[in-house]
Amino acid sequence: MLRRSLRARRRKEPYLFSLIELADTLSSLNGISAHDVESYCTELSRPVPQHEFLKNLRETAVAFRKEGKYGRVRAVIFIALTCEGHDALVELESSGIFLATGDDRVKFLSFLQRLSEDATKESQWTMLLNRMPTYRAYADLVEYRGDSLRILKKAARNPVRHWVKQLFCLVEIAFGRGYFHLDPPPELRALLDEFPSPEELASAVSLAVAIANEVRPLDIVDMSLPIVGPLDSSELAALLRAAHRLVAIKEISHNLSCFSYTLRWEEGHGVAVAIMTPPTPEFERSVQLGFIRGQLGKGKIAMDMMERGWTANPTLADIARYLVKQMGTKLYEIADPSTKYRRVRLHLPVSPQMTKVFDGGYYVDELEAIHGLTQDFLLPVQDNGAPSPTLTQHLDYACFRRMFRFLRFYSIVDSEVRTAIAKNDKTALQNSLIRIVPERDLHEMLATLGEPEEAIDSFLQLIAADVDGLGHYDLQYSPLIKVRKVPIPKIPHPETEYVLLPSAMITSNETRNSQIRAKTRFHKDGKAFVRVVSQALEKHFSHVVTEKKLRMGDLKTDVDIVLLCGGKLYLIECKHSLTATSPHEMRDLWRDVVKGRGQVTRAEHILSNPERRLAYVRQWFRHLSKAEVLELPVVRAVLSSHRLFSGLDEGGIAIRDYASLSRLLEDGELGIGYKGDDGVLHKKSFRIREQEELTCADIENYFSPESKFHRMQFHSMKAQDVFQKHGNLMLVRESYAFEVDTEEWLDYMRGQGYVERPDLAISVP
Repeated sequence: MLRRSLRARRRKEPYLFSLIELADTLSSLNGISAHDVESYCTELSRPVPQHEFLKNLRETAVAFRKEGKYGRVRAVIFIALTCEGHDALVELESSGIFLATGDDRVKFLSFLQRLSEDATKESQWTMLLNRMPTYRAYADLVEYRGDSLRILKKAARNPVRHWVKQLFCLVEIAFGRGYFHLDPPPELRALLDEFPSPEELASAVSLAVAIANEVRPLDIVDMSLPIVGPLDSSELAALLRAAHRLVAIKEISHNLSCFSYTLRWEEGHGVAVAIMTPPTPEFERSVQLGFIRGQLGKGKIAMDMMERGWTANPTLADIARYLVKQMGTKLYEIADPSTKYRRVRLHLPVSPQMTKVFDGGYYVDELEAIHGLTQDFLLPVQDNGAPSPTLTQHLDYACFRRMFRFLRFYSIVDSEVRTAIAKNDKTALQNSLIRIVPERDLHEMLATLGEPEEAIDSFLQLIAADVDGLGHYDLQYSPLIKVRKVPIPKIPHPETEYVLLPSAMITSNETRNSQIRAKTRFHKDGKAFVRVVSQALEKHFSHVVTEKKLRMGDLKTDVDIVLLCGGKLYLIECKHSLTATSPHEMRDLWRDVVKGRGQVTRAEHILSNPERRLAYVRQWFRHLSKAEVLELPVVRAVLSSHRLFSGLDEGGIAIRDYASLSRLLEDGELGIGYKGDDGVLHKKSFRIREQEELTCADIENYFSPESKFHRMQFHSMKAQDVFQKHGNLMLVRESYAFEVDTEEWLDYMRGQGYVERPDLAISVP
C-alpha cells in the first residue's frame, strides 16, 4: 500500500523508495546497531532540505504503523535517529507513533521492548531510551480508555440517540451558568461542578458527539423529540464522564508527543495515579503564563474602556435586552402549553429598519473582543480603501461579521427569553435550550441583511459542522450543526435542518475560528505582521531594515527584521500564528517557533563569516565602519503574535511576543486594578522602561534572559499540581498557578526599583 502511494512521487523523490527498501532490510535483522544503519545509509541519498527529509521520515513511519508493520517502523526510527539525531526524535514523536492506541496493546508493548533493547546498545540512541518509560506508562494509561469507549459506542448504536440532544442542553446550561447568570436546576449542580469551566464540558460533549457520528451520522431523528427529558439521569452522567476521561487522556497524548512531557505512575493512593511532568519548569511556566497574560490583557482592556468612558455606550446585549423588555410576550409563544412538550417559540421581528443594528461599527462588548484580537494580531491589517479580506470565494470578512452578528443577536435574545422563563417553568426552559432551524429559515433571516445567496451559502458552510464529514469536532468552533436528512413516506424530500447552540454562538471567537475553518489567514504571508512590528520600532529607532535574504554557499535563509541598537545587531524572526486553545493547536505554534529559531541560527552562522558580515551589514547600515561591523554582538530572537512561549530562551534565542513588545514600545507601563471598599476601581501602574523615553537599554533588557517584563510575572507563578479525578483514575499535571496578592505585587515592583505612577480611580457605572 505504501509503495503504491509513492508511485506518483517517484520521479520527484526517488530516495523514498531507497528508504523503504532500507527499512525492509533492517527490519529483517534480529537486532539493529548504529553500524548496520550507517553502512546501509551510505546508499541513501538525501536531495532535499532537512525539514522535508524529516517530514518524509515521519510520514513513512506513520504509514508503516497504520499497516501494523512494527519491524519497519523500528527500522525507520533508527534510520532517522542516526541521520538526524534529536531533531528526528522530535519530528517522529509529534506523529504519535510511540504512543499506544489500545487496539493492539500487547503487540505494541513488544515493539517498545525491541526498541529499548536496540537503543541500549548505542550511546547516540540514549535520547530514545530515556523516553521509553513514558511510552510504557502511556500504554498502561490507554487501558483506562476501554470502558469509556465502550459506554459511548454502545449508546451510539441506539436507534435514536436522544442523549446527544440532552448533552447539547447540558452545554447550554453550563454556558448559561458561567456567562449569562442562569441558575441551573439544583439536581444538575454537582455534575456541572465536575468541570472546571463550560469549555471543558463542551470539549467532552464534542468528543461524545464525534464518536456517535462515527458509528452512524447524526440525523434529524436524533434531534426530533420536542421533549428533552430529565438531564440528571445516571446514564447521561455516565456518558459525560466517559467523554471527559477520554478528552483528558487525549490531551495527555498531545503533550507527550508534541512537547516531550513525561508520564509516570505513582502507587499507594487507593486509585491509579498518573503524573505528567513538563520537559522543563521554564517551558510549563511560560505556557501557563501565556494563557494567564491573555486573561490579564482582557482585564486591562476592560479597565482602559472604563477609563475612557466607553462602557457607558450600549452593547449588543443591551440592544437585545431592550427588545425583550419592549416586546415582552409578543416576542415569543409557548408551544404545546400545559403538556410536557411545552417549549418557547421565538418570533424575532426582522425588518429592514431592524437590520441597521447590524451595520458597521462595533458595540462596546464587541470593542473589548476587538482589542483582544488586536493584542494577538488576529484582525486584518488593511491599507485605506483596500477591500475586506476574503474568507472564501463568495464571502469576505465584512460580510461574514455582519451575518455572524445577526445570529449572535438572535441567540442573545433567545437566551434572555429563556432566562426569564427559567424562573417559573423549568420544563419549557429545558425543551428550548437548543434550536432546530430549517435551512430555508436561516436563508430568509440572513437575506434580510441584503447578502447574496452565494455569500449566505458560504457563511453557513463555514460556521456549520456537517455530519457527513464531521471528523474532529469542536462545538465551540461550529455553533451550527448540519444533521442528516431522513426521508419518510409522507415527506420523501425533507429539507436540510441545523442544530443551533445559542450559547456557543454568543461566546464564539468567530474571527479566529473562521480563519481556522476556512483554512486561510488574513495575513497569509506574514508580511503585515512584519510591517506593523517594524513600523513600531521605527518610531523609536533609526536603524531598522526588513525582509533581508542571506546566503553563503548552499546555506541560505532570510530575516524579517534587523535592528541596530546600542551597539548590538538584533536578528528578529516574526511568526504570525492563530492563538491556540489546545495542546494539538499548540504543536503547530511551537513548530513555527522552532522554524524561526532555525532561521535566525542560520543567519547568525552566515554572519559569523567576516566577508559575509561585511557585505550584508554594511549594505544595511552604511554609516558603520568595518571595525564596528566586525565587533557587533548578534542577538537572536523569535517574535510570536501569541503569548504562549514568550519568556523562554532556547539555545540562546529569545522567544518573545507581540503584545509585550507593544506594551514596551507604546506606553511602557504595567498596572494592576482592584476594587476598593468604596466601590471605586483603583489602578496602580509602574513604568517598565528605565527612563520616560524608550532607550536601547530597554530593548537589550527585553531580549535578554533576565527580561524584566517577563520576570516580574514569574514572581506570581507558584508551582502547583493540577488534579483531575476520573473514577478509579487520578491524573496529575505538575504545573504552575498564577497567585497575585495586590500588596505583595506592589512591594515586589517597588523593591525592583520600578517608577510608580500616580494612582488612578475609576468610577464603576
